[in-house]
Amino acid sequence: MALSRETIFATLLDDLGPGRRPTILVLEDVHWADEATLDLLKFLGRRAHRLRLLVIVTVRDDEIGPAHPLRSVLGDLPRAGRTRTI
Repeated sequence: MALSRETIFATLLDDLGPGRRPTILVLEDVHWADEATLDLLKFLGRRAHRLRLLVIVTVRDDEIGPAHPLRSVLGDLPRAGRTRTI
């Protein structure tokens, strides 16, 4: 039986939640990410302020056009809290 995306994300949030050790999550080549990975990035981005989590995302901005779904995700992240673009 496959678990729902919401169940998987909630379980991950429990594992990363308050009282847990600091965690670094690296997502490379996100310009090739599928919908589930982009949803995870949005999910974590909205909750980053309450987690001891550093998410490092690599992307080639010359690989994504104006209509690429990643543009929307990256546009939302700065509003979600503490983000830096390097």
